[in-house]
Amino acid sequence: MIIDIIIPLTSYHTTNTMNAMYMKKIALLFCFLLINLMLAANEPEVRVAKYRNNAKCAISYTFDDGLKEHFTLVAPRLHQLGMQGTFWIVGGKVNDVNAPDADTTRVSWGDLGIMRDYGMEISNHTWSHKKLINLSLDEAKREIQRNDTIIYEKLGVFPRTFCYPYNAKNEDILKMASADRVATRLKQVGVGGAKSNSTPESLRLMVDKAIANEDWAVAMIHGITYGYDAFESPDIFWNHLEEVRAMNDSVWVGTFRDVAAYCEARDRVSLKMEKLGENKYMVTPSLLLDEELFAGDLTLVVECSDASRIEIKQGNDGEMQVLGSLKEDGTFSMIYSFNPFGAPIYITITDR
Repeated sequence: MIIDIIIPLTSYHTTNTMNAMYMKKIALLFCFLLINLMLAANEPEVRVAKYRNNAKCAISYTFDDGLKEHFTLVAPRLHQLGMQGTFWIVGGKVNDVNAPDADTTRVSWGDLGIMRDYGMEISNHTWSHKKLINLSLDEAKREIQRNDTIIYEKLGVFPRTFCYPYNAKNEDILKMASADRVATRLKQVGVGGAKSNSTPESLRLMVDKAIANEDWAVAMIHGITYGYDAFESPDIFWNHLEEVRAMNDSVWVGTFRDVAAYCEARDRVSLKMEKLGENKYMVTPSLLLDEELFAGDLTLVVECSDASRIEIKQGNDGEMQVLGSLKEDGTFSMIYSFNPFGAPIYITITDR
């Protein structure tokens, strides 16, 4: 049996033509998307570094109780190394200058003034070092406020951080101590002698863990040569500081306040990038925090896959920066310190 198959030529050609037109549109759309992806790949990427100067971790060295050797030994050594530390002081135990009954194991207000001028943070560890959770809320409030007041009267700086005596706290104490502050010390790594059992290896491990986890390590230190948890050999600590200074590119050593403020602002700031023209961009920062409490620059990281020179400045009158480096993957990377409460940041790629 023979079956005749008749194909309508007009329909066949029409279908082919429609398919061809459809495929052409798909190809054009694909090319359009590809071009846009290629252009987007060449746009700079901006982000806030996790830590200042794009360090891999942060360390804050904090010293409890206001011992005399914090002034005679620690502060000068930190200053010499270009580091800053935080000193939690107990106001009722600080010596007045030239007091006849001075406790020679404790700092004086004059000592603390010099440490402040070194760039050290002098902050609140209560008036008399009582365990706040054993006091009434009114008594605890007086312990905190009285120390705030004397530090401000004697040094002209208001403490914006707080350290709990014996690290003891509850929800009520935490809420009270945190009011109008950047942060309070909630975590710490004991560093010292008989209690903390610090060794060169354990201190190196503390730093290595902070780098590996991109973490903020808060060291709690009391005595150096005497007092609670003093080192068996102070050289353990001094040598550790030298090692950390040699890791300046990876480790940011900052006061407790500086690191806490940076981390909070970093997590809360928003960046809006707009293209102004060929190779020109504007990044507008926005930060809804108290500017007095959280003042301080953040670090902007700018990366571009096909650049060899980037110019950045904040505001029309800001200082221009053109420094940068080439990463292993060929991406040009640059860091820039900016005020998160400030004017827009202008980025110009001058060499591509």
